[in-house]
Amino acid sequence: MRNPETMFHLIENVALKDDNVRAVVLNGSRARPDLRVDIFSDYDVVYFVEDFNEAKQKNFQDLFGETLIVHTSEDMIYMPDPSESRFIFQMLFKDKNRIDLSIRPISYLEKHLEEEPIYKVLIDKDERLNVHEKAELSVYTVDKPSESLYRSAINTFLWLEPYVAKGLYRHEHIYALKHFTLLRDALETMLKWRMGIQTKFDAIMGKDMKHMRHYLGEDVYNEYLKTYTTGETKKIWSALFYIHDYFIKQASYVGKKLGYAYEWDKASDMKRYLKEIRGLSMSESDGGDVESML
Repeated sequence: MRNPETMFHLIENVALKDDNVRAVVLNGSRARPDLRVDIFSDYDVVYFVEDFNEAKQKNFQDLFGETLIVHTSEDMIYMPDPSESRFIFQMLFKDKNRIDLSIRPISYLEKHLEEEPIYKVLIDKDERLNVHEKAELSVYTVDKPSESLYRSAINTFLWLEPYVAKGLYRHEHIYALKHFTLLRDALETMLKWRMGIQTKFDAIMGKDMKHMRHYLGEDVYNEYLKTYTTGETKKIWSALFYIHDYFIKQASYVGKKLGYAYEWDKASDMKRYLKEIRGLSMSESDGGDVESML
């Protein structure tokens, strides 16, 4: 696998040999190596060009190495890129490196740098820029919630739980699991607030909860993993009651640390309601032993 020094040399060398490319900007985690990069961290690169139409026609994917798969803007019919001022070459190489290369008109350079929270200018052929680095890490932290937001997150979680139960009663497993995903979204929000409490709301959270184990420890992390389930009815029911208890545990912790109150009787009432629905489901649909599942 090519090392970062080799990859950066290649990225810069391709641009230097192309007169149409006037500036090169690095975005993402590799613009700040202290943000936990590893061998799977992408190289998020933007080439700013004089002739946008010419650059879109160039086979950039042939210039960086042997590829496993290439995904360009022309391929993005299923999930199109909303920007008309950008053409994308996403390249995964056989050596496991990945470059996400965006081509943009040079006229968008300053606007791009204004919008990006983290960047490093690798090449500025025309010396257009005075500032060559920026790192506004606040966009990757979590804010302390207001009490009303905290209470709303709990209410939303409790409100969504019956949708899962209704889906299971009707044997609409996909419906149930889609709403179960919404429950996990609310749980993740609560866990982010707990991470914020642990770090005084001043640490990099990362995308998709990837730093959760680091900030909250193995026990909380392993308990969270248990919220995932299969498509079997009994296992979804078990996961529903597990995530209910786990969410209340985390929400109680967050509320206590932040000094926020909540009427927890609502949660107890909801759990009883869910048990009633599960009883109906078993007696009317499955014909199983209700008590053995409580």
